[in-house]
Amino acid sequence: MIGIGIKHAPPGSQRVVYWRRAGALEVGVPKRSTRRSARPVTTMLLALTTPSGNQSALPSVNRTLPQAELFHRAIVGRVAKGQRVHCPELTGKDEHGRPLCEGHRRAHVLPVDLDGDGRLDHIIVYAPMGLGDAAQQAIRTLRRTWTKGGVGDLQLALAGSGDIDMLRSLPAPLNQRVARLLGPLGGSCSWVSATPFVPPRFLKPRGANTLIRQVNAELASRGRPSVERLDVWPKESIELRQFVRVRFHGGSPPSVDLGYALRLRFAEPVSGPLTLGYASHFGLGICVSEDG
Repeated sequence: MIGIGIKHAPPGSQRVVYWRRAGALEVGVPKRSTRRSARPVTTMLLALTTPSGNQSALPSVNRTLPQAELFHRAIVGRVAKGQRVHCPELTGKDEHGRPLCEGHRRAHVLPVDLDGDGRLDHIIVYAPMGLGDAAQQAIRTLRRTWTKGGVGDLQLALAGSGDIDMLRSLPAPLNQRVARLLGPLGGSCSWVSATPFVPPRFLKPRGANTLIRQVNAELASRGRPSVERLDVWPKESIELRQFVRVRFHGGSPPSVDLGYALRLRFAEPVSGPLTLGYASHFGLGICVSEDG
């Protein structure tokens, strides 16, 4: 290091020459950081809030189906990014656009009321086949959804992800509703409707399309045992008439626009979540345990 005087330089200043090795300042090609793919999970939980924090402005449980549809459209759109989407766990279709053979293993979008005030405060996304990286990224980064006739947008925040039993670790009182949704750890023999069961086919008084046979067909398609006894609760069925029962986006309308409150009795314990019938991937036909 050599100091050299400078004309007209400030008092006390000096020029300093630094010696360096050749090539010491060569710049390499910048490396792009790569994001690690998320490990597959079966369940993601999102909390719903309003910008003002007013819980009474959240959508009613009667809007379970349309809220599920709006959320599903939003996350599929985030995966697609304007292109043809290939995300079988969200769309229920393979790369050729054909329905999956095991369609009920794809995602169920279940808006739920976990604090018991009659308003939807969480959305559970449950896919037995697993949610891949693209699906998880879309769900994690979605910040807003909306509701028809509501006050402004609804805010979304990821509250947890993992397997379905992850939901049992939620704090009280939320865990009490989760216990009914999933049933006890060993399963439950008795389940009742929380949202209306809409028959997927025309009801017939006899044959393959009676109410009990349609319920058992739905159970069989999900690898569940048949019911030992099926009861229809008239009073509760009337109360569930306020629920929206017809999809607005995609899918055919139900064969019959009727919703039933059911009580299912199994000979052996069954674990939840248990969703059956038309639009069961969008929040209809949810049953909860009587033993939870």
